[in-house]
Amino acid sequence: MKPLLSSLKTTLYRRPKDEIQRMLRWGPRAYLLCDQWAKQMEDSVSLLTPQDEAGKTGKEVEIWFLTGRNHWYQTAFCAWTLAKHSRHRIRPVILDDGTLEDSQISQIRRIFPQTVVHRKTDCDARVDALLPREEFPNIRRWRDRQLLFRKLTDIHAGSSEWRLFLDSDMLFFAPPVAIDDYLDNPSGCIVQADCWESYGYSRTLVESLCGHTLPKAANIGIFSLNGDSIPWKEVDGWLAKMEEAEGTRYNVTQCTSAMLMSGLDYQILDKEDYKVHPVRPGPSHTPRILEHYVSDSKPWYLGKAWRTTLS
Repeated sequence: MKPLLSSLKTTLYRRPKDEIQRMLRWGPRAYLLCDQWAKQMEDSVSLLTPQDEAGKTGKEVEIWFLTGRNHWYQTAFCAWTLAKHSRHRIRPVILDDGTLEDSQISQIRRIFPQTVVHRKTDCDARVDALLPREEFPNIRRWRDRQLLFRKLTDIHAGSSEWRLFLDSDMLFFAPPVAIDDYLDNPSGCIVQADCWESYGYSRTLVESLCGHTLPKAANIGIFSLNGDSIPWKEVDGWLAKMEEAEGTRYNVTQCTSAMLMSGLDYQILDKEDYKVHPVRPGPSHTPRILEHYVSDSKPWYLGKAWRTTLS
């Protein structure tokens, strides 16, 4: 009975309340037009030209993404703007969330013919073999619960190299020198600075578990890690104790990533150059090197920002 009542409360109260609050923050015009703007962005992937390798002085580098039917066009724009400004040749490696369609893969491969796609069924089989449920019950439960947890399991399990992951809802506007330099010889973690700390769990709890001081306000929209550095059995234990002490939290992936980073060398990118949550810039707005459009920055992203990358 309790789960049923909770579900009804979500349908009849929480979701309508969230939508009303979003409309008040965004304004009625942006709230009503965001879906239309997103469709225009999706249609405009056809305007993105194939990666131009002329003048590239760097090497071919793999950039990992997690995407699907509803966000593939954002992945395409993110990778395309990175390729436009990076000195390296970009090779997207895409984890399919289980919804990615063949036609969407074809459009990404038109821009990046060397794209690698890992279908969800292949990822599931690989994770089953490397992190079996009976040995890693908490890791597997979180992977089942939350798509974002695959940023850790599906990218890094069994890997012994530094892999750089990017969220799809980001755009590059200038050469990302710090990222390019890192990709020259990747070692240690690289991560964005968040606009506020969002780990979900208390520092007291998680620092006592991992034995290190967490980095201040890390955002894993940009995040590199080496699978060899992940103590998977310890992580499974951390997750059990975190849930027992403070329950489930949406930001468990970001928190666990910060716990892993805390015992390694890491670099936090400049907060202003690699901006998380740019909201309602003024008419004189000059884009940073990168903008990461979370939460209430979606209207700016879908209504305006991506269009400026086409000019």
